[in-house]
This record gives sequence, C-alpha cells and structure tokens, in this order.
Amino acid sequence: MRYVSRRLALLAAASCLVALPALSAGPAAVTEADLARVVGDDWTGELTYRDYSPPFGKVAIAAEVDVTRTAAGLTLSMQYPREPQANSSDDLNIADAGRTLGGDPVIAREDIAGAAVITTRAPCEDDGREAVCERIYTFGDKTLSLRKTVRLTGETEAFERNSFVFTR
Repeated sequence: MRYVSRRLALLAAASCLVALPALSAGPAAVTEADLARVVGDDWTGELTYRDYSPPFGKVAIAAEVDVTRTAAGLTLSMQYPREPQANSSDDLNIADAGRTLGGDPVIAREDIAGAAVITTRAPCEDDGREAVCERIYTFGDKTLSLRKTVRLTGETEAFERNSFVFTR
C-alpha cells in the first residue's frame, strides 16, 4: 500500500512538471511581429461568402487589400475590382496587451508554416439570430487570410460565413 501511495505521489508530481510550461505560457495574444508581417498594399485574392438567401450557396469575388499600421492596430482597405461600389475600410484594433483583436478575445495563437494563426471567439448576431462567431486570422509574409465561422444558437454545427484569402 505504501508503495502504491508513493507511486501515485510521484505520478502527480510528474504531471505538475509537465503542465508547468503550459501554465507559464500565459494567455494567447497578438504580437507586434504578427502585425508587421501583413503591412503593405500588394495583396490580391478573393472573398468567398455564404449567400444569405436559399439555397445558401457560396459566392466568390476578386478582392485586394491594402494594410496599414495604426496606433490601435491595422486598417484594412478592401477593394473589389469588379464591384468598386462595395469597396470599404475596416479597422482591426488590438487591445488588452494583444489579448483582444477586433474587439473579440483571442482564444488561440499558433505559428503554422511561418504564419501566425490567431483565433477569436465571441457572441454575435448572424442574419438576425444570436450566434457565436469565431474568426481565424492568418498573418504571414506571403499569406493573409480572414475567416469567419458562425454557430447559431441552438445549432450544433458551425458554418463558414465568409473568407478572405490573399497572397503577395
């Protein structure tokens, strides 16, 4: 019995040591280096979005974006070469030491294939219904993407509302 207790104590101590790096890593956050990767005006790609009306098909249109650094984060100036009346500008602000992006809490940050992949999640509204929106940002030297998924309240499956994918 004493042998089993000692063994359990050693296993518990080892588990704590394994968990220490994860605990010391702190919360996920956007860094200055993440933002610097995407600043520039030579991004080209497309916007793909889910139509709001049945049969809810996907629509893709050519898109370009100019990204500028601001004191609060980034400004994304979107251009649609075939639909210039839809051109727009959006501020993507960073706050709380990088723990919020675009007003939503950062829940994950990973480095994948030389790019920072940042995920936020927050309550939202989609097509007049309450939902939870997850936004996945990929900030790389040659790749920039902004993806939004939506899970409507009462539903188990999420769907992709829109996705901007750019390269340079």
